[in-house]
Amino acid sequence: MKRLLIIVAVGLMAGPAVAQDQEPDAAALMEAYAAASRPGKHHQMLQPLIGTWKTTTRAWVAPGAEPIETGGKVQKSWDLDNRFIREELSGETPMGPYHGVGYLGFDNATKQYQGVWLSSMSTGMIHYTGTMNEDGTKLTARGQEADPSTGMMLDFEMTITMDGPDKHTLEFWYLLPENQKMKAFEIVHERS
Repeated sequence: MKRLLIIVAVGLMAGPAVAQDQEPDAAALMEAYAAASRPGKHHQMLQPLIGTWKTTTRAWVAPGAEPIETGGKVQKSWDLDNRFIREELSGETPMGPYHGVGYLGFDNATKQYQGVWLSSMSTGMIHYTGTMNEDGTKLTARGQEADPSTGMMLDFEMTITMDGPDKHTLEFWYLLPENQKMKAFEIVHERS
């Protein structure tokens, strides 16, 4: 019994010493948080998206169907000290006026571009994450959104291609079984 008490006492005294060795250095922790919060080169790769744009949207309701074409305008500006792009879009659809708000940025901690989209045609938020190619001309992202007719989650892929300083194109596909894709829409942005 005495031997058991000695072992337990030594274990209790050693615990705080081991834990103390594993505590992060406060200065290193603060620097890691500061570095994660600073906009950097990945944020600057989004700079070509900033501005006022005229949009032409083509939407496909079924594979092989003729696209429905609509127009609109969008304003994209930096928010929160150049950490995120805020996007405000307005346009017309066959169902009436359309308004949307989105955010796009780069998360230094996860090393991914992240975005969220909200619109007047849904009560849900669409989230996506992705990567940019090396020369900064194409962002590719994936996410999910709910199918309003079934409630099932649909996987999607989207790209934003920088077609030059005065044009970029967003393309959106639903990912189907057997590695098939169905193009849902594209939005061509031309600087206005």
